[in-house]
Amino acid sequence: MRLSRRCPIKGLWEKILALFIGFLLWNYVVSQGYIEVTYLAPVEFRNLSSEYEIKGAPDSVKVKVRGAPWVIKRIMPGEIKVVVDMKGVRIKRKMIIYFDNVEVPTGVEVVSVKPEYARVYVVRIVKKKVPVVVKWRRSPSFKWKVSPSEVTVMGEDRLVSRINYVSTKPVDPDILANSTSIDVYLKVPYPEVKLDTQKVRLEVVR
Repeated sequence: MRLSRRCPIKGLWEKILALFIGFLLWNYVVSQGYIEVTYLAPVEFRNLSSEYEIKGAPDSVKVKVRGAPWVIKRIMPGEIKVVVDMKGVRIKRKMIIYFDNVEVPTGVEVVSVKPEYARVYVVRIVKKKVPVVVKWRRSPSFKWKVSPSEVTVMGEDRLVSRINYVSTKPVDPDILANSTSIDVYLKVPYPEVKLDTQKVRLEVVR
């Protein structure tokens, strides 16, 4: 029976080579140093109920990060972002949110965030159906109809509660009489309020 013996010199040289390679890599890292770069990071709100909306919050903030050059160069859009947990938040006329929870790739360190916080409002979003009122430049001499006759308004509860109808932009009855049907744009009561449609159709009833 033959016993194989591993040469101790060979194993020693393998360890020396591994140490040498490790030293070269470490020396390369040290020589490269670290760099600092500022990114415009999006602000993401999580766990916010669909019936609420944040007013006054910035869409993005400036995040300065530090890391090795090759790590920084590999950062892709969206990998750095600020996450704000809104779990359990209810209607508040004013509150302060902090941008201290920054998600970054492995090997990247956050240096600073500007601004560090923001004063915002948490508002309740509601929907409401209201009738459409046609605004004539003068009274028409014919019968007419509008469709849809109702539209849905959506927005902050305190604004939506004030809206009882949505009117059209001024309509010249002669234009409708000659065309039999026209599309008319609606007037948005408040800039912060949205409508489920931007225009309605006016038709002459024969």
